[in-house]
Amino acid sequence: MTDNRDLLGELIEQPLGKKEKGLTRVFKRLITPSDEETEICFQHSVICQTGLPYRDPGNAIRKWQRDQGKASLLLVAGEIMNPETGEWVETGLPWGAKARLILAHVNGEALRQRSRFIEIESSLTGFVKRIRGFESGGREIKAFKQQLTRLTASTMRLAIRDGERVHQKTVPIITEFDVWFQKDERQRVLWSNNITLSDEYFTSLQKHAVPLNESDLGALAHSAMA
Repeated sequence: MTDNRDLLGELIEQPLGKKEKGLTRVFKRLITPSDEETEICFQHSVICQTGLPYRDPGNAIRKWQRDQGKASLLLVAGEIMNPETGEWVETGLPWGAKARLILAHVNGEALRQRSRFIEIESSLTGFVKRIRGFESGGREIKAFKQQLTRLTASTMRLAIRDGERVHQKTVPIITEFDVWFQKDERQRVLWSNNITLSDEYFTSLQKHAVPLNESDLGALAHSAMA
């Protein structure tokens, strides 16, 4: 029997049409095994079944609903306080591949350390550097931090329908964090070094964590749907 890897290799080298050529680099990344030892990340089973918005829904959209069978997930955008004005500033909904990657990384750190308290600054930078296809420059880190800000301020509501009865639970992912505001509106939010997962989310994560290979996540890093 011919080795599947040989067949895939031949397929990559064959001439492709215009549409397929745009997928060649991603396709190669998907089937090329990593030679490096990688960490294991985790995603909550509810997020695996339902998920976050694939695309930016816009700042005006404050709620995101996703249904899967009898389960329904409602993600609600939150607010953070500006220390200079004392006003609450609305954050958008977390969206895209970066938000999903961050959540998988945060889950992995919490489970490895067996702690809700996470030193996020250094671990997030290292994570971004390890993900294939992402640069480790300031612009990339800033984009990840923007999604982390949205994840931190948001709240999940989960409902399970059972005939005429509905069981509903509100679960904030992160309950404690610090932020700094810059005067430059283009770089308004800076993160502190630490975040704390909510007790409810951390307890649920320990029971319902799905293991994911970090190198596999890196191969899919440019597609939230994948």
